Amino acid sequence: MLLISSELEEVVELSDRLLVMHRGRVVERLEGGNLTLERVTAASFGMAEGRP
Repeated sequence: MLLISSELEEVVELSDRLLVMHRGRVVERLEGGNLTLERVTAASFGMAEGRP
């Protein structure tokens, strides 16, 4: 299933795996214990691990 939403809490609750895009590029792939609201938020603002 593909889910597109701006409601981050809902996305985290409903997802097993999540690709986060920032400026038109996939910047983070999250799943399992790494799929948290904090990590999704950071990635969506371009603050994924290994990025400024």
